[in-house]
Amino acid sequence: MWKLKGPGKFDYLLFICVMVSCAISMLVLFSTSSADSSMFIYKQFVAFMLGLAGALLLSHIDYRHLRKYAPVIYGFGLGLLVLVLLVGKVARGSRSWFSVGYFSFQPSEFMSLALIIILARYIENQQKWGHKQLFICLLYTLIPMGLILRQPDFGSSLVFIPIFLGMIYLGGVQLGYIISLVSAGCIAVFISLFLTFTQLHYAAPGFSKMGFVITNIFSNMNQTLYFLLLFYVLLVLSYFLIRKINRYFSFKNVWYIFFTTVLGVFTSFGIQHFLKDYQRQRLIAFLNPDFDPLGMGYNIIQSRIAIGSGKFLGKGIMSGTQSKLGFLPEQHTDFIFAVIGEEFGFIGAGLLLFLLAIIIWRGIIISTQSRDTFGSLLAAGIVCMIAFHTILNIGMVIGIMPVVGVPLPFVSYGGSSLLAHMLGIGILLGIYYRRFMY
Repeated sequence: MWKLKGPGKFDYLLFICVMVSCAISMLVLFSTSSADSSMFIYKQFVAFMLGLAGALLLSHIDYRHLRKYAPVIYGFGLGLLVLVLLVGKVARGSRSWFSVGYFSFQPSEFMSLALIIILARYIENQQKWGHKQLFICLLYTLIPMGLILRQPDFGSSLVFIPIFLGMIYLGGVQLGYIISLVSAGCIAVFISLFLTFTQLHYAAPGFSKMGFVITNIFSNMNQTLYFLLLFYVLLVLSYFLIRKINRYFSFKNVWYIFFTTVLGVFTSFGIQHFLKDYQRQRLIAFLNPDFDPLGMGYNIIQSRIAIGSGKFLGKGIMSGTQSKLGFLPEQHTDFIFAVIGEEFGFIGAGLLLFLLAIIIWRGIIISTQSRDTFGSLLAAGIVCMIAFHTILNIGMVIGIMPVVGVPLPFVSYGGSSLLAHMLGIGILLGIYYRRFMY
């Protein structure tokens, strides 16, 4: 028999912060709207009402039922990703949308939740971690990532990485595995973006020789294989030298380093295959937006101007010159935080950041308070999803991270994103509601 004990069954603080964030979104969308774009507010309001209904419904349904239907939810999500590649609507160069009348939705946003649910179910049942368990979790993650990259939608695929890393870490995987995977990812990104970097002559003159070497090694598969063979020989020789100094240094470390490098190198080929030239160029534009101020760097430059011009108190609602005069691109979606900074200043932007920080903090508390592993993993995955979207979106708006087209949770225009995040909040509320059940 299930019983409830302890004060409070509903996380009002989390719920209120989400509602206020959504209210700010509606206000800013109203401020940036015109006669031609007033439909944005209507669509966002419909998505908000659907998300609110879904969140309240999920909060009253036992979240453990998701464990039973996890394979069905994951399989259905994959089916939608395959279907959208066949019959989806092309927008901004990506075939990632289903269009139904005036409304459209993006299945990749809901796939994040499906991945969280299936990983929570699988990780919960693992008593011991090995290569097999890690490979299965990686496979669960890479399949939807690959389908989303085929659209291509690099920004939406990125969110799967922190979800995967956060959940396997909480599930008890060895830290060495996580370090190897993160290192492989860094190597892959470095190689693929450095190739783009040198092709554009974007780097300083001092990088020209390094760029020439890297381009010659990693632009040809045969030369890459020769490099990996030479790298392995050098690792083995280094092992024997290090053994004389530290006898506890295991040959397993050599394999970890070599495997990490191989994985990173071949992943870089995948990145170059999936991403188009203009997408890779956007990823490095934040390093020096003035290199191409009317092209790759235009969004970042205009966003910085908008945020800086808001100063402490802002220019006031509907008084932002960057947004109203059309200088700021994607002002209702990816760069909505720049509008908030311009019209509401440091105070308004700080308030929104405070609200989002509380939402993430409450999610962490819910994850730690859950008395079952499945609920704890679910909450952790949702927190990783919200936190990653928040950090990456604000980072790209202020120019310290690449522009990858990631929306700001609960604020950016986009029904699919809002609905998916609201459903995630509903699951969090449900876990909190049942935190004292036994």
